[in-house]
Amino acid sequence: MKSQHIETQAVHAGAKKENYTDIIQPLHLSTTFERNEDGTTGDYIYTRANNPNRLAVERKLATIEGAKNAITFSSGMAAINSLFENILEPNTHIIIPNDCYHGTRQLIDGFFKRWKIESVMVDMTSILAIEKAIQPNTKLIWIETPSNPQLKITDVKAVVALAKKNNITTVCDNTFATPILQKTLAMNVDYVMYSSTKFFSGHSDILGGVVMTNRDDETSNNIRSYQKLQVQFQLHLIVGY
Repeated sequence: MKSQHIETQAVHAGAKKENYTDIIQPLHLSTTFERNEDGTTGDYIYTRANNPNRLAVERKLATIEGAKNAITFSSGMAAINSLFENILEPNTHIIIPNDCYHGTRQLIDGFFKRWKIESVMVDMTSILAIEKAIQPNTKLIWIETPSNPQLKITDVKAVVALAKKNNITTVCDNTFATPILQKTLAMNVDYVMYSSTKFFSGHSDILGGVVMTNRDDETSNNIRSYQKLQVQFQLHLIVGY
């Protein structure tokens, strides 16, 4: 298939007409969907679990990012929380930027104390500082580049190489760059996340978050299940991300 320009992907990627003839994606407002005559379920059961609109958005974002999987959430903070909940374990260690988004720090310091998660903030512009911060129980290196709000730049490829050498998962908050300017999955980051509230449709015109990955493993499947089964966290009401 011929590659499409980004403008074409932004307009047409993800659209699937299914059984309707609308020339643009219609809005599906139902909270539940009919079963088949024999009582079996079709592609959709509850909007909480799946919805044609959400699928279309996920297909579009995955196409633009070049990702195998896109998993959308009600806010950027809900997306971050899904990653922490499914990657971190009790008594593990996480490395985060010393100037990362304040909601990320609040989440670690406030909500994950019960798991005894140890976090250390480092200057992510220094690969040596990151290397020195690694501990035997380091489970995750959280990258944010450009950072919010200081716009510091991290050498993503160098961090990924360091993380893989130490068997550590990497996540990049790519909110400020967007997939138009930077594709971190192509740099072998394990997961990339966005607060779509920021730049996906004009600043703060929408509220949402998304996690994308090329991995197809237990953790990735758990994040998808988390999206479908858990009550969507209303952390955006606290920190507005």
